[in-house]
Amino acid sequence: MTQRSLLVNTPIMRRKRAGLIRLALVAITSRIWLLISSLMSVFQNVLGLLLHLLTKLIYFITRRARRRVMLILSSARGCGRVLYALLVLLKSGGVN
Repeated sequence: MTQRSLLVNTPIMRRKRAGLIRLALVAITSRIWLLISSLMSVFQNVLGLLLHLLTKLIYFITRRARRRVMLILSSARGCGRVLYALLVLLKSGGVN
């Protein structure tokens, strides 16, 4: 055996190598965990923005629907006004 192979295979060198491998695995794992957590944070922010936009859209649609129903109700006469308004909304395909 050569001098180098004797030095590399000593118990102290094996423990050092194992320690370095463990340290590298911990560093890699922590970097991966940091990446995942930052991606989750970005995903959470995007999801929050989408929910905010969805609530705004729903509010906008319901506001337009209320205006349209009130317009239809004001043009209809008699006790069948609500039914007439619903029929007009259904026939026109909802709120556009």
